[in-house]
Amino acid sequence: MEIDRAKNSKRLLWMDILKVVSTFLIVLQHSVSHSWTTMPINSIEWQLVNVFFLLSKMAVPIFIMCSGIGMLQKERKISEIWNSILGLIKVYLGWMLLYGVFNAIEAVRAGTTELRVIVNIIIKTVIFGEYHTWFILMLAGLYMITPFMYSIVKNRVLLNYFIILSIVFTSIMPIVKEYQSLERLQNNIANISMNFVVGYSLYFALGYWIYVKCEEIHKKRKWVTITIVAFIIMVFASILITLKTGSANQTIFSEFSFTTIIICSFMMIVFQKYCINIEKNKFLLKVSSFSKYGIVVYLVHPIFLRLLPPPPNF
Repeated sequence: MEIDRAKNSKRLLWMDILKVVSTFLIVLQHSVSHSWTTMPINSIEWQLVNVFFLLSKMAVPIFIMCSGIGMLQKERKISEIWNSILGLIKVYLGWMLLYGVFNAIEAVRAGTTELRVIVNIIIKTVIFGEYHTWFILMLAGLYMITPFMYSIVKNRVLLNYFIILSIVFTSIMPIVKEYQSLERLQNNIANISMNFVVGYSLYFALGYWIYVKCEEIHKKRKWVTITIVAFIIMVFASILITLKTGSANQTIFSEFSFTTIIICSFMMIVFQKYCINIEKNKFLLKVSSFSKYGIVVYLVHPIFLRLLPPPPNF
């Protein structure tokens, strides 16, 4: 599968904008999650927050799709890949040390005075990280399998086969877990052990697939209708499931739900198709320049959320 190298520099600009959008959605998700879980589920305010929370679930898949495009465009040496992984680890350790100090300061302000406890807080934070730093480790894992993924994506048949398997075992098969009567079938599925095609490797490959097939997909106008229908299903199904269970429920728009896959794919197509000439738009060009700060915003924003008071419940 060959890529139009001449357009590559332009396409990186649209991808930069998409990364900025993804960063914004991540901050949005962490900002509204408290209200989403604590507001009365039958209130209009909760339904509005639910839509924002639904949209925010696209953040991580979109970023992984962009990473897949960036990493899989060319063959990379294992040493080059591990240099990138070590870079991620350095970023992780540096920021976790900062979080460790921050957590220690909070403990001291809460009344902790014993040095051993304070040091232990810092060490634990560096080793185990924070609730949002799983993303860095997951990304490092995807980098590790990049040589295998490259061998797959450069062959059209293998790439299509990989994506089909990933959708089946990542998105469709887990639906079985929702039904206790199918417990034996769950065990059979688990015994197949399709770990390589399960999880974020789906989005890693899917981003590249859309990157190559964008023009072909865009000509089929049905993809717009399918996406609109998928979004409507997500909104109403999430409300119905929540009302039925009595608490906020994100099953229908989890990061690996079929509807999420459709909408993330839609966003990739739209940005790639219509933001291709952004160098002519000064505003969009300025927005794309902020993509280099995405990882910093992602890592630091929970500190500000912890310093700010929680939003009121209506």
